[in-house]
Amino acid sequence: MFTTPIAADDAMDVAAALGAQRVNLFAVSYGTRVALEILRRHGGRVRTAVLDSIYPPDVNATEEAPWLAHRAFKRLFDDCAANRVCRAAYPDLERHLLELVERLGKAPVDVPVGDPEIPRWARLDSGAALSALLEAMAEGESVPRLPALIERAWRGRYDRLSDWVPAPWLGDPDSAEGMAFSIECRETVNPADPLRLADAARRFAPYGAVTADDPGRRVCAQWPAAAQEASERLPVASPVPVLLLSGAYDPLTPPEWAERAAATLPKSRHLVFRSAGHLVTASDDCAVAAAHQFVDSESLPANACPAAAKPPGFQPP
Repeated sequence: MFTTPIAADDAMDVAAALGAQRVNLFAVSYGTRVALEILRRHGGRVRTAVLDSIYPPDVNATEEAPWLAHRAFKRLFDDCAANRVCRAAYPDLERHLLELVERLGKAPVDVPVGDPEIPRWARLDSGAALSALLEAMAEGESVPRLPALIERAWRGRYDRLSDWVPAPWLGDPDSAEGMAFSIECRETVNPADPLRLADAARRFAPYGAVTADDPGRRVCAQWPAAAQEASERLPVASPVPVLLLSGAYDPLTPPEWAERAAATLPKSRHLVFRSAGHLVTASDDCAVAAAHQFVDSESLPANACPAAAKPPGFQPP
């Protein structure tokens, strides 16, 4: 059986086998949920923790998917409107995105995706278009090109948008699908309340389209996953020094989730990188340097990573 508590115990068993009495944790994305579980179960053995793109145990990503998408695009629209160059180049950015989503919802198109040497076609409907844009947003370094990407697709040119169409869940050679489904079905998909999801899809329309054809729900309906213990969904409280790193454009694990985790981590410090997406340490050198400094000294100066507050610049057409 694969579960987050078992993963937490396994990680500390490996540390013990290596002779480590105390450890410094570094984790990203889902790994931050494992790290938080380590703090819950084995906190006395942890010296510091650096968590990048925080996924706390008391949120449900399936239920919150429409809000996550809405929040990410609102960040983009607000930043573009506040930027003189972007505002002049794309004065109707939000309207054009909504028109694009409506058009593809009524008349999807087939687009080539993946390796051009091995042709494969995907259906680009409203949900797939939103998901593709969110993939680009998550990558972070593509944020400055997002307005141009939306405008190009609105004009019916889907070639660059199709580059970001997410790979299918099933058949990905780089994924341990058995473990992924065992954990996601048990801890996210099955516990999700269909009524809450439906309500979120209505409140944050049209962004609920990202959940319209979720293969995870179809798989989890048949996957032999055990029920999650209610105690696993409680916030993690720990006195361990924790550095939390978030990207303002992260559509998967937003800064609000890190703030939620920080509420019960009294020795935590949260840095938000205004131009970053998912996995801040993969794209920002200062985030990496801050992580090293935090592990060394268990704290950061008040002015750590001052450039993190700078919003993105946007490319003209």
